[in-house]
Amino acid sequence: EISQGAEGGWYYEPYRTIQHEGSVTVALLQALRAADDVGVHVNPDTIARAIDYMGKLQILVAEPGEGSSKLGGFRYGLGDSKTSVALTAAGLATLQAAGVYSGPAFEEGYDYVWRQLLVRTEDPIGNESAFPYYERFYLSQALWHLRDTKRYRSWAEPVMRQLIDLQQASGAWQDVRYTNGMAQRNRYGSAYATACNVLFLTLPDDTLPVFHR
Repeated sequence: EISQGAEGGWYYEPYRTIQHEGSVTVALLQALRAADDVGVHVNPDTIARAIDYMGKLQILVAEPGEGSSKLGGFRYGLGDSKTSVALTAAGLATLQAAGVYSGPAFEEGYDYVWRQLLVRTEDPIGNESAFPYYERFYLSQALWHLRDTKRYRSWAEPVMRQLIDLQQASGAWQDVRYTNGMAQRNRYGSAYATACNVLFLTLPDDTLPVFHR
């Protein structure tokens, strides 16, 4: 809690700084949620500031020259116009960890995700995820916590079958991602890819309490 920034988000240092970003914030919120679930006191004001911060990260008004393509998406940080399915999924998962499961932010966020996934389906080359493991990890959580799991299953089950086919004999997965149809390998390594894939695949088993519906 003492490392939370003035804006309500967190950064990579274990102390308060003027910097902040959504990827660290989602991890810290999930840690605080897990602590609260087992009886560790968490200051409600800390959670409220984080919810306010996430609200500031979501793009709800079209930016000049951008049109409506980014509406509903979550940015990487304040002052950064970059958004993506991965960042938006992390934003939705952050709100869920804070105990927020519905409302306009979710409606706009999910609408953004559906639009971007449709673009990727219709024109996959050039629209690949730059961070596929991160994206799967948080998108699975964002969809899993919907009241109706049909959306989650229609998206996740084909991906699960694909990942099972790609698992190596050692039990690990290679870190392979694509940019403009070209494979990039070992950006973060097989340990990272394997950890993300295992968490994604086991989500429906309710193995970890923090991911329970």
